[in-house]
Amino acid sequence: AIIHSRFTLHSRAPGWVSFHMAASFGAAAARSAAAAAGPVSTLARLVQAGKWKADAAQQRAALKLQHLHDGIGRPSPPAGVYLHGPVGSGKTALMDLLLHCASERPEPAVTRRLHFHELVATVHRGLHSGHAPADVGKRLGADTDLLAIDEFELTDIADAAIVTQVLRGVLETECAFVTTSNRAPAELYPGGLNRHVYIPALVKLFEERSVDVHALAPDAPIDYRSLHAAAGSASGAVSSVSGVVSSASGAAEAERRLGHEAERRLERMRFFQHGSTASESVG
Repeated sequence: AIIHSRFTLHSRAPGWVSFHMAASFGAAAARSAAAAAGPVSTLARLVQAGKWKADAAQQRAALKLQHLHDGIGRPSPPAGVYLHGPVGSGKTALMDLLLHCASERPEPAVTRRLHFHELVATVHRGLHSGHAPADVGKRLGADTDLLAIDEFELTDIADAAIVTQVLRGVLETECAFVTTSNRAPAELYPGGLNRHVYIPALVKLFEERSVDVHALAPDAPIDYRSLHAAAGSASGAVSSVSGVVSSASGAAEAERRLGHEAERRLERMRFFQHGSTASESVG
């Protein structure tokens, strides 16, 4: 089911943003800082407090997220940001920082955060219930101020064939959109069947809807997760912008992904065999 709340974090580094914010300024001060300023100022405060490593590439990306943050809840808000870059460069952590800031405004934004595998599973449940892909997207964006999708990646023709329609539905609502990926939109689904049909359509959609495609390009290659994993800590956890994943959480993440993949493939088999007879609905 879709997590629908002010701010819900359920990926590689559960709770790290709130933890570091509270550790740096105290809970009340953290909420005030996030509400007043958004990602740019909050990132600067974390760096100043020694809770976040200064990184010029991340600071440039934060400017893009700031623009999105400032438009949330306004008439005709910015469509979204597609943040892509190398593994361990801090994409997910920056996205989570945006979610935190949006949720701590005087009038908190309603956010939805999904891993891409969760998005795919949700979409297929909607299709099996008889909804068109664009309608599933509209349902995802309905009554939501900010939709966040982590680790956007296309490896399957069934997903490639529908993702543009789903995102078109999302972007037709007043919902802002942010996603992270290791690849630029034009580089998705490498070598995939009918790639020449699906990927140009996705790129064109982002252009038409003015989705800001931004490359998080570090001045020097660095993987914060590997860096901090090598350094280790007393708790065995590692930050993900500072890049944190414990061995236990890494195993749990791998198990969760396998579960979502199995669920998605089983749903696809049912759909192609029986049509839209499944009783599950979106949400």
